[in-house]
Amino acid sequence: MKELICIVCPKGCHLTVDEQNGYAVTGNDCPRGEVYGKKELQNPTRTLTSTVRLRGAALTRLPVKTDREIPKKDIPAA
Repeated sequence: MKELICIVCPKGCHLTVDEQNGYAVTGNDCPRGEVYGKKELQNPTRTLTSTVRLRGAALTRLPVKTDREIPKKDIPAA
């Protein structure tokens, strides 16, 4: 069993995910928490936000983010 705090909404439900029982999720107050709990243990993903340096522009940095979630393990390479 793994314990997580849901990050889908500001409520922050305390989830318990039973990996031995088909990733059954308890502690969620909405269906989004169940989806998050299962996904977080099976294939965690994140939207990456950062900045890039600019040369010859009025601003020196530009905010950027991925257009979709990427696997958490690929964040250092991105």
